[in-house]
Amino acid sequence: MRRILFLTLAGAPACFDEGGQDDGTDPDVTDTSTRRDADADTDSDSDSDTDSDADSDTDVVLEDTDEDGVTEADGDCNDADGSIHPGAVEQQNLLDDDCDGLVDEDFVVEGDVIVAEIMIDPATSNDATGEWFELYNAGEFTIDLQGWVLSADDGDEVTIARSLVVPYGQRVVLGVSDDLAVNGGVEVDYVYDRDTFDLADDTDSIFLSVDGRAIFDLTWTSL
Repeated sequence: MRRILFLTLAGAPACFDEGGQDDGTDPDVTDTSTRRDADADTDSDSDSDTDSDADSDTDVVLEDTDEDGVTEADGDCNDADGSIHPGAVEQQNLLDDDCDGLVDEDFVVEGDVIVAEIMIDPATSNDATGEWFELYNAGEFTIDLQGWVLSADDGDEVTIARSLVVPYGQRVVLGVSDDLAVNGGVEVDYVYDRDTFDLADDTDSIFLSVDGRAIFDLTWTSL
């Protein structure tokens, strides 16, 4: 009985095609035989990737790990939890159940979060580093402000781009700088870009909304 022994050298790719032969040649050389893989990769086509289609990139197969019928490519923001996917019913659980970038938004009503304090003209710093305002959770449950929109009647707008949790009865400070050395010594929980949202000294406003619904409006005019 004839036995065939295949050896693989350390550091060399195992480049076998359907014929089980490997000649270790250049990856850019087109295969010349159906019994050997002349381009030194692990498949049987003539390109240098590791799949068997004609393009030059290796295909990535996205699996539906949690078996909820939606993959990450289809917008599943947590493929380890079958209850979280686009189209899921939003629960009051501090999670983005329906993968829309918002958390518990269906349970928030007007007045649940208010602007409690603003600093429009800081005395110990300048406007560029010292402006800030404070949001207070006046509701009855903890709220995550991720995805909430702050806007003004002058066209300014900023979206809170990460999780910003405010327990009920507590406050968070949003400001243009969290550097205590230049912002007047204020502990800032979230930094936004003053180029897209600034607080004018004379007349301005802050409109707070989520999912297109107004939660709180504030307008001021200096005397």
